[in-house]
Amino acid sequence: MRYEQYISIRESGSTGNLTIGVFSDPGYTTPITTTTAGSTVYIKAFIIGSFTASDYWLYIGTDSKSKIRQVNSTGEFTYTVDLYGDIEIAIIAGDGSAGIAQSEPFILSNPEVFPPSILGCVLWINADDLSTYTFNGADVAQQDDLSGLSNNISAPAVVNQPEYIDTDLGINGLRSVRYRGAEYQLTPLSLDIISGSSVFIVVQFYQSDTGGIIHNGNTPTDNTPYFFIQQQGTNVRVYGGGAGYSSSYPIVLNTTYLLEVHRTSTSEEFYINGTLQYTRAIGTAGNRNNLYINTSFGGQASTVIGDIDVHNINLSSADRLTIRNYLIDKWNI
Repeated sequence: MRYEQYISIRESGSTGNLTIGVFSDPGYTTPITTTTAGSTVYIKAFIIGSFTASDYWLYIGTDSKSKIRQVNSTGEFTYTVDLYGDIEIAIIAGDGSAGIAQSEPFILSNPEVFPPSILGCVLWINADDLSTYTFNGADVAQQDDLSGLSNNISAPAVVNQPEYIDTDLGINGLRSVRYRGAEYQLTPLSLDIISGSSVFIVVQFYQSDTGGIIHNGNTPTDNTPYFFIQQQGTNVRVYGGGAGYSSSYPIVLNTTYLLEVHRTSTSEEFYINGTLQYTRAIGTAGNRNNLYINTSFGGQASTVIGDIDVHNINLSSADRLTIRNYLIDKWNI
């Protein structure tokens, strides 16, 4: 049985022909060409002709940057969707000697979901969007908020303006912002102690330092704030009003991280690159009049920052996964 979205190949030098089917069910009965992040799809290779394969290699990627994901001897694969846009799926089959069959890429579409489409978004700083910047020479005077609420972030004085980094030197080839010395930005935004909050930030650390990465308090170095994430040498940790500091977690300099903190009025979770580091009891104590980038009690960190995404609601697991997958894919984490 053939479906319209199977793609046949007749590669020069191949000894067999191969088609791919992508399905919504493990019985391979419902073919699909579109999906959503976090969904599980089922991929099957179909050999045309007398070629007999003993091994299959599954490649998945975007923009022709595919990488091998799975290998087996059946040609049947399961994939949990973790990319956005047009996802290219290809399979190579081998017969154990010199014979191969290789498919053309099958295009599976997963429409990109941006943070403002997720419930409760109050701040989205997209560092790769050139149109959101106001420049002061080579420095950044302001970055516009794309949440729709105009919670733009800016430095309080020229001396605090961070450095703009273009695509050639930014995080994994994307535009970014570097904070040096006393540089930081802020917006008058308070995290919600009733509905809770979810905070995401993409960051690299270019040298060992101690200072805030993102901080909700009344002043840049408020020592009784509601919340902050802090660089501590070559570690990161979280401060919560009423609970003090969390444990410290190691980081590697010049490596990209997605840091997440999700809070309710009674609990807090901290994730690094999608992996839960801890869950702890938390309260609602602390000042929270402003949201600061790259400062907190203890000073300024040494960071290069990409996207910042803040929601004044504790997001569901599904919504967290949607944003996490988007940021990890975008920044190649």
